Amino acid sequence: MEPTAALALLGLGGVLGAVGQGARVIVGLKKDWEAASKDVRAKELSDREEELRQGIQGLVAKEKDAEKRIVDTQGRPLAANEKPEDKQKAVNDLIDAKARITREKETLLSEKAMVLGQRKDRHWFSASELLVSLLIAVVIGAIAGVLAGMSFLEDETGIDRKTMLTIAGAGYAGTDFIEGFMKSNMPK
Repeated sequence: MEPTAALALLGLGGVLGAVGQGARVIVGLKKDWEAASKDVRAKELSDREEELRQGIQGLVAKEKDAEKRIVDTQGRPLAANEKPEDKQKAVNDLIDAKARITREKETLLSEKAMVLGQRKDRHWFSASELLVSLLIAVVIGAIAGVLAGMSFLEDETGIDRKTMLTIAGAGYAGTDFIEGFMKSNMPK
């Protein structure tokens, strides 16, 4: 077999292996997308995040209003029948109310951070896994191409459709085998 023919078999095997795995990936992505869109927990987290966002916005407005009322109360002159300690008590009450609002806002912000963390961990797609899967399929397909080339040493008539499908199937099956092995034997 000529070196160019062997190289062509390597390339063709790699491409057909990737095609076989690509077909599998498309089916898998569709299935995963449908499962992710029906993911009740993700919907609950999204809804809770929106509730928290609205609650935080409301508390920010209340906090600003309390700050304004504190400044207004401190800056206004005493009423005719008002004692200085009454005015100071009103200011202190407003300061306490603002502190409660701030604590409540911080609690909601903390919960929102937790919800966002949970949502972040719920990704259904991994580009790195897709790339590794396709690269493995290319390698397995190239190996299958070399093996197919060995069978053509005696008969150099070319590659028929059945052989091409066999090589693509090898990319599919070989990738599954290697990915399964890596997932079970590699550290997380």
